[in-house]
Amino acid sequence: MHLPLPDNASHLRELCVRLALGSPLDELQSVSGGLHHSMWRLDTGHGRYAVKQLSHDTDLDDPKNRDHFNATEATAQAFAGHGIPAVFARCVNQEYLQVLDGIGYLVHPWRDAAAVPLGQVSEHHALEVAGILARMHALAIDSPLPREHQYDIPLENNIEL
Repeated sequence: MHLPLPDNASHLRELCVRLALGSPLDELQSVSGGLHHSMWRLDTGHGRYAVKQLSHDTDLDDPKNRDHFNATEATAQAFAGHGIPAVFARCVNQEYLQVLDGIGYLVHPWRDAAAVPLGQVSEHHALEVAGILARMHALAIDSPLPREHQYDIPLENNIEL
């Protein structure tokens, strides 16, 4: 049964123990940002965390799906190790994705943030994002993500200055 995390005390306890999060101080708070997954804010004696509970339609019996979530988080950690602003899930035994009774969870450190309102997005913001993307592409990180798309034409030949 796919219960929301606030209604599943055993899963919450297991996540706190497994990931050494400390004991919850308050009720979980529902937050936005999970796309079609559910997101919760968890406050503990050791800190504040964002817990993503994967949607019930995520097939965690398929190893490719599990591998994808783990590879995405490992890649974020690799970027963070090179100074790229990235947040990655907590990990135990090389596993970022925590699966309990067929339900998947990713637990990230909490970051206070707010989106820039659409009417206030400026060239400055675009240049900041472009600079981060350029730094990411310049890094030679060994990402476990599959390289599904290969291009025959070097990117430099596609850019008009």
